[in-house]
Amino acid sequence: MKITYDPKSDSMYLSFNPKAKSTKTVEVGEDIMVDYSKGKIIGMEILDASKKVSTTQKPSLTVDFPTI
Repeated sequence: MKITYDPKSDSMYLSFNPKAKSTKTVEVGEDIMVDYSKGKIIGMEILDASKKVSTTQKPSLTVDFPTI
């Protein structure tokens, strides 16, 4: 897994399969999008990340994924 953060846009991306190309994106929560390829989750984007993920603690995130 690769995690990137862009402070200019305050967005974080968690890539579970960097070689796969997204074929579908689903908003699963406010400012949280999940990318799919061939029915499998390949990544997740979190907007306004500084408000959702603590930089002073070990990050923790819980998301309920929809069934596709």
